[in-house]
Amino acid sequence: DEELNDLEIECIEGFGTLAPNGYNLASGGGNFKHSPKTIELMKERKRANVEKNRHEKLRGMPMYVSYYPPSRGEAIRVVNHPLCNDIVFSVHKYGSFENAKTAVLEFLAELEASGVSRRTTKMAGPKPKKPLTAPKIPPALVYPTPDKHPGIIKTKYGYRVQKKYKGIRYFKNFENRQYSMEENKAAAIEWLAQIIDKLIQEWNDTQSQKNVQRLDVGGSDDVGDDEINRMINDAVNDIAGLKI
Repeated sequence: DEELNDLEIECIEGFGTLAPNGYNLASGGGNFKHSPKTIELMKERKRANVEKNRHEKLRGMPMYVSYYPPSRGEAIRVVNHPLCNDIVFSVHKYGSFENAKTAVLEFLAELEASGVSRRTTKMAGPKPKKPLTAPKIPPALVYPTPDKHPGIIKTKYGYRVQKKYKGIRYFKNFENRQYSMEENKAAAIEWLAQIIDKLIQEWNDTQSQKNVQRLDVGGSDDVGDDEINRMINDAVNDIAGLKI
């Protein structure tokens, strides 16, 4: 049998009778190879069977594409592709079925053009955008109230503002004996609130500058700590005329 197989292969190859040059559709022998024409006919028949039996929403789509119904979370799946074993394109992530189809076609075109294997199992889709949130004001910059006033200490004759922020101390006594304890307390709260107000304004300005500099590729570096401290000192000196 092996000798006959070998002889058949030699004859087909020697006489050049493999289609389309002859009538032999295979190269012969036990481990024969189909002719290019036969291979193409087999591919066309397979594609026709796939197209006939696939979901109507996928008509006209390439091979290796299957459909997930809404009951499973509607999606298009590329599976068992020679260069990619499994990837799912969720309709929900792409906003519509047509958008998901377009994403699948673009993915397959890029995949087959590159010829690089991407054997991965994952969910495709655009990454969700993180919501834009305003930066939180530092906890140290909280306005004092009559009930809660961190940084204000009660003394024997009144109140003292004693607060530290970014290495800078803010200190002032409110112990005027011509006023009651509550009046001294109110004065201390008002003075500290003015400082906090200025510091928050400076902090907001600094954040705005940082945002602009991030957008400007050729911009300068963010405002440094020394510059921030200088602005804070100027603000405090404007308020109370103090030397920090």
